[in-house]
Amino acid sequence: MDFALIDPETKESVIFPVAPSQIKISIGTKTMSFEPIVLGNVEIPRGRQPMTFEVSGMLPKSSTPLGKRASDLEPNEIVEKFKSWSDAGPYGKKLRLVISETDWNLPVFFPSFEPTIEKAGGNIPYSLTLTEYRNFEVKEIKNTQNVTQKKREETKMMPKTYTVVKGDSLWAISRKLTGSGNKWPELWNLNKSKLKSKNKDLIYPGEVLTIPKEWLK
Repeated sequence: MDFALIDPETKESVIFPVAPSQIKISIGTKTMSFEPIVLGNVEIPRGRQPMTFEVSGMLPKSSTPLGKRASDLEPNEIVEKFKSWSDAGPYGKKLRLVISETDWNLPVFFPSFEPTIEKAGGNIPYSLTLTEYRNFEVKEIKNTQNVTQKKREETKMMPKTYTVVKGDSLWAISRKLTGSGNKWPELWNLNKSKLKSKNKDLIYPGEVLTIPKEWLK
């Protein structure tokens, strides 16, 4: 069984000289939600947890007698490659894990790689943690409270009366309140009995007009 990590961008691969002595795989489900200050309310889709691989073993130097080596990489070469991958970005390098003779072939990143260097040029024991790489999508939930309040303010009921100001006419008031000046006869018929002037073309500032019920809907 060969244990390899491949850089999907450069196609460069690191094949461990010998397979790890132990690989522990964790698989589970998840339900998560949180409210980070920067993002606001955040909803994370439910589903299974990303798989994790806890790997441990030995990186043997080339002079160590082995029955069969999967690669001729020296331990220090592998350590240096991991260092360069860890410096590739804030979350490290996206890699692909391939374990021959198994069905394991998936994208991963490594939260930690811990080699134990006992002496220069010697064999290096190591522990490695790999986590399945999964695209993380954040769905921001908009604050509907302010939107609802705004809609309520926009849909406030029209006042039941209107106080005439200088420059007003029945046609202008009708257009202001309904969007159509052609409805002015409805306003005139409802209020003509209480207006100072019996001339529909003459109204005075300060007069209070009753708004037709049909306009209030």
